[in-house]
This record gives sequence, structure tokens and C-alpha cells, in this order.
Amino acid sequence: MNKYTKIVDSKNCLIIDDIRIEGNYVFGEAIDRLAKFESFYEEIEKNQIQLSNQLDELRNEGKDKTVEFKELFTKKLVNNNVMAFLRYHGLAPKK
Repeated sequence: MNKYTKIVDSKNCLIIDDIRIEGNYVFGEAIDRLAKFESFYEEIEKNQIQLSNQLDELRNEGKDKTVEFKELFTKKLVNNNVMAFLRYHGLAPKK
């Protein structure tokens, strides 16, 4: 993986070789990666809401023993684990 940061004097720093500044905005590959990460996290959050709704529907229909329910429940657990891992490492966006 290409790293866009390094540690200088015990602080994380952005390597500025690949960025450009225009007015109040910063552009470059590091910013693109950050944007992709933020979109990824938002997508997982939205997906968790959708999965919860789908699981509630199946529960209400008495279909909580079906393969579909178990697959959706497993997806929700995997997403929870990914989000917990990101929170543990301080990578979850602050609300």
C-alpha cells in the first residue's frame, strides 16, 4: 500500500509531494483515499439500517429460522465487527 503519511516527532504528517492546494481546498491521492474511506464507512452504516429493517420484517413474518434471515444476520454481524475494529483503532468518524 502506498503510504501518504509518515511520523515526524511522534506526530502523523501528510507527505505533500502529491497534493495541491487551491483556495480552501486540498487535492491529491491522499485526499481521494480519505474520501473513499469515509464513503465506505457511511455505506456500512446505511447497510446496517437496511439489514435491521429486513431482519425485523422477517421476524414479524415468523421467518427468523430461514436461510435468508441467517444470511442477513451474518452480514450484520460482519459489518458490526468491521465497525468495531475501525472504532477500536480510532477510525470511526466522530458524530
